[in-house]
Amino acid sequence: MPALSQTKGGAVNSGPRPTDPTSPQPLQPLAPVPAGPSPAGPRYVPAPLYPQGPSAEQDSVLRRARPEFGPAGLELDLLLSGAGVVDKTARSGKRSALASLVVFPKLDFDTVFDSNLFRSKEETSDKIFIVSPSLSIRSDWTRHSLELFGSANVARYARTATENYEDYLGRVSGTADIYDNVKFSGSAQYAQRHQQRGEIIDPGDTSGATIIDEGKIRASAEWAMAALTLTGNAQSVFTDFVSTDLIDQDDLDQTEHTLTARASLEIDPGTSIFVQPKYVQRDYDRDLDSAGFRQDSSGIEILSGVRWDASGVTFIELGVGYLRHEFDEARFSTIQGPTASAKMIWNFTDLWTLTLDVSRTVTETADLDFSGVLNTQFKSRLDFEFLYNTVFSLKFDYADEDYDGSPRADERTLAGFRVKHLFNEFLFAEFDIAHERLNSSQDTDDFKVTRGFVKIGSQI
Repeated sequence: MPALSQTKGGAVNSGPRPTDPTSPQPLQPLAPVPAGPSPAGPRYVPAPLYPQGPSAEQDSVLRRARPEFGPAGLELDLLLSGAGVVDKTARSGKRSALASLVVFPKLDFDTVFDSNLFRSKEETSDKIFIVSPSLSIRSDWTRHSLELFGSANVARYARTATENYEDYLGRVSGTADIYDNVKFSGSAQYAQRHQQRGEIIDPGDTSGATIIDEGKIRASAEWAMAALTLTGNAQSVFTDFVSTDLIDQDDLDQTEHTLTARASLEIDPGTSIFVQPKYVQRDYDRDLDSAGFRQDSSGIEILSGVRWDASGVTFIELGVGYLRHEFDEARFSTIQGPTASAKMIWNFTDLWTLTLDVSRTVTETADLDFSGVLNTQFKSRLDFEFLYNTVFSLKFDYADEDYDGSPRADERTLAGFRVKHLFNEFLFAEFDIAHERLNSSQDTDDFKVTRGFVKIGSQI
């Protein structure tokens, strides 16, 4: 199970959220640009209809800035001048092209206990030791931005060496302010990761974790016209499940394309209505899988709703709509029906934040008997700032997994507790424990697992 939170830029924030790959990726915010004439001459820029202050997310317990505990970073030209790559005279005069790039190194050490490695009724426990180095090189330009990022997770099991893994990721991302009201962002990344035991798609075996090679390309755009804002997102994910001597994973190799658009109209200060269509196309590398079935599929989802973020206290977004997912294989029925989403961030005091998230998605399976799973998820988290540099968090998640074309239905619950303490701008510690349970209509698939870890992190 992923950590409930992590530190980034001195703020205690939520960690990687396990989401369905069809979920749209939000457009990343761009740094504000000072007003004034441009070198190319004056041009008209529509002013926002309603001035906005800090959002509820920015003011939440996990997201609020704590500059005293943020890493300062190291200037890239300073590092390279010490190695003789950059001329020291150019470095002292800030004439190097690398003077605007800042390096942020980070190193985490995790000790993990897992009570049920294989997510089965017959529990096998073990301890895992994980070393996670990462390096980010970011620009500090007034306009536009660029980031180069690399990370690794190297895990070693105390007794079950077959489960050892090495995950790594490399990414380049950037944003461009074409005009003050027109922004573009994009990213390209490659990762090798392992499949978490007990997930809907877990084709692995007890001789080792399933390894996945994954490439991802994303491009986003935003056009703000006073009260009307248009955004678009295009993403392609290329997934290769690595085969082993015991199992052929090539049936699962696929390319997924997602197009998402949103039109948002601000009708009152901090209040807007929106329409969001999404299209997903999944193309498998094999026209027919090993059983002779066609696996390609496509789907649409249309959401319409309201978004309210009028102050730094409360953020609410509610959407309702319809989804439909079709499969090329005639024996697999179409998954369709109403859908809804709900997100809320409520800072009901300066020390407490409640976060809720409800979603409905279609997840494909590795089982030949099911076309896919209609997955309805509810996620909640309560954060308490015990001290300025210490945050407690409680987490509860619930998921209803309805296997289309089958009487099978699963329920997943997860409850967890986390505490994170920031010692200074260089060092932090975290303790996390969570209990997960799967109740399936197929009794043989039931499992429960308790997973806890202690993390010591360092950053510059």
